[in-house]
Amino acid sequence: MKQLNWGGSESQVRFLLGFTLACGIGCSVGGWQAPLLAQTATPTPQASPSPNPDLDLPAGTLEQSPVLRRWLEKPPDVLDDIRRDPSFPTRIQVGPTRSLEDERGGFAVGVEDVFVGRTGLTFSSQYQQTGDDSRLQAHARYYLLPLGSRFNFAPQVGYGQAYLQGDRTSGVDIGYKVILVLSRGSSDINFSQSWIKPGSDNETRLTRVGVGYALTRDLRLATDFQWQRTGERSDRRAGLLLEWTP
Repeated sequence: MKQLNWGGSESQVRFLLGFTLACGIGCSVGGWQAPLLAQTATPTPQASPSPNPDLDLPAGTLEQSPVLRRWLEKPPDVLDDIRRDPSFPTRIQVGPTRSLEDERGGFAVGVEDVFVGRTGLTFSSQYQQTGDDSRLQAHARYYLLPLGSRFNFAPQVGYGQAYLQGDRTSGVDIGYKVILVLSRGSSDINFSQSWIKPGSDNETRLTRVGVGYALTRDLRLATDFQWQRTGERSDRRAGLLLEWTP
């Protein structure tokens, strides 16, 4: 077997070996660096969608819908609506009443839950007369839960005056009210108890239960059942009230 005669010097051989090794290492390093660089490269940012994209709506829809225009200009804050927008309205009431003890007729007029701004503070007042008996109450209430809730509770304080079968009571009036909303702004059940001049000999206690239902957008029909006790005297009354919601 013949040996190949390179014919080159020893220094040339070393140079070729070094060059070959360098090329091999460079290729291998480049082979695994390329995918890594591809993976770590910063992605090109994509254009975010416009906050107010063109809507495919029939012509004239925006002009005819102020609510839609308002929502497009300022999207509603649902949580804030639940917290601040009442699920029950302010009511102005008037209607006939009747004593269930002796069937005397009468009337009632009042206003319920006039809101102070967007807070839980409201003012209410009612006057009722049945035969010779009468009652006047004016309250400030503060609803403890978000006004948009289906259930709410409010302590109340104010002034009360009651005349029942010859007994007269007047003075500070304290109590509470509970309301259960069946349909937002349309139907609700309320229960309240109050004490006029509590702790006195002629303390008057009044319990009321009412149910309201919307007939139209601005008119409601409500029932009002009342139990009143002053000393040893008591009376029960029922009323049918027409309510206007301004």
